[in-house]
Amino acid sequence: MRLALLGKNKLGFVKGTCVNSLYKGELADIWEQCNVVVISWIGRSILQELLPSIVYASDASKQHLVQFLVGLNETYAHVRSQILLKTPVLTVNQAYALVIQEESQRALGVIDLNKEPLTMLAGRGQMIKGKKPVLICEHCGYKGH
Repeated sequence: MRLALLGKNKLGFVKGTCVNSLYKGELADIWEQCNVVVISWIGRSILQELLPSIVYASDASKQHLVQFLVGLNETYAHVRSQILLKTPVLTVNQAYALVIQEESQRALGVIDLNKEPLTMLAGRGQMIKGKKPVLICEHCGYKGH
């Protein structure tokens, strides 16, 4: 997408360097037309299920963020949701920084992908206290198995 926009001299719409406030009068109208074209190009390049979430975007740089988030693996679904809930809307660079932070925490073992966040804290609390969890058999009621 970046190459296509660069080739058509429209990358500034996505990067945020070409903004409507720089233009007055007829040039502002031309900017709006170009912006709509870029939005439609981005809209055609994403999954159809995600199109309703960006169809009302006012400029191409908001849609560029959505395109970045769509490209993430499902393991980043939680961080993707957090980014979409932020107000004001984050830039692509800010969203990328959050994804990198999440990835670093996973590499350090801070985040366990197989557990929900609350269960992770509960399990870590028991380890910190030095106590082993007590297992009780559901069949016979004895501890330890």
